[in-house]
Amino acid sequence: MKALKIGLYNKFVGSALASNVSNRFFDSFVPEGTPFPYVRYSFPGITPEKTFTEEYENVQIQFSLFSDDIGDGTEIETMFENLVALYDDCEITATGHSVIYMQRQSSDEFVEEHTTTEGTKAVWHAPVLYELLSLRTT
Repeated sequence: MKALKIGLYNKFVGSALASNVSNRFFDSFVPEGTPFPYVRYSFPGITPEKTFTEEYENVQIQFSLFSDDIGDGTEIETMFENLVALYDDCEITATGHSVIYMQRQSSDEFVEEHTTTEGTKAVWHAPVLYELLSLRTT
């Protein structure tokens, strides 16, 4: 799993999405007081698959985009567009894995309340679910 996380992060670095969120890209946990906008990702499901000669991993990756620019939603929509441009059907380099495909499965966008150090505020949340299939090479 570590190799896939490194591959996702390396793909993120220097991208338009990284610029959108000032490089705030978190694995599962976002530190308290982190300014908006940011991206959090996690792996809600990993299913091993085997043939007689090969071992695959079917991995779900949940990206969650957050923005406190409530206005007309331009910031969250730009973040989403840049996430899609970066990860839809992309190539991920991960030691010990040959990524066969990475495809978006679902996405949503809504406003929810977040408790911050300044109090409760409304923020945009856009969860985006991907499926990644990789072949273990080591």
